Amino acid sequence: MQIACDQQGEVYTVFINGRLDSAGAGELEIQIKDIIAGVKEKLVLDCSNVIFISSSGLRVVLNCAKELRTAGKQFQLINVNTDVYKVFNLTGFTGIINISRREKESSQ
Repeated sequence: MQIACDQQGEVYTVFINGRLDSAGAGELEIQIKDIIAGVKEKLVLDCSNVIFISSSGLRVVLNCAKELRTAGKQFQLINVNTDVYKVFNLTGFTGIINISRREKESSQ
């Protein structure tokens, strides 16, 4: 899994590429702690290239959302593909996290 970060003003965007399985989630968890420390207003996770999410990945996303909410900061997931969105929906995350689906699905 690859992780890249971009800051535009007060908004940090983290681009995730790969699988948010136990290995990928562990890697994200390590890197996201430093990123969260620098967030002033909002953190956005761009999931354009996330093809799978496991319970480990869900845990990291939920912990991130909780930590930011406690600090009075915003958190959003964007460009979530249909399969990954279904996991978020089935687990009830769509009711507690701002999640935007990918506008156009590529045909595979």
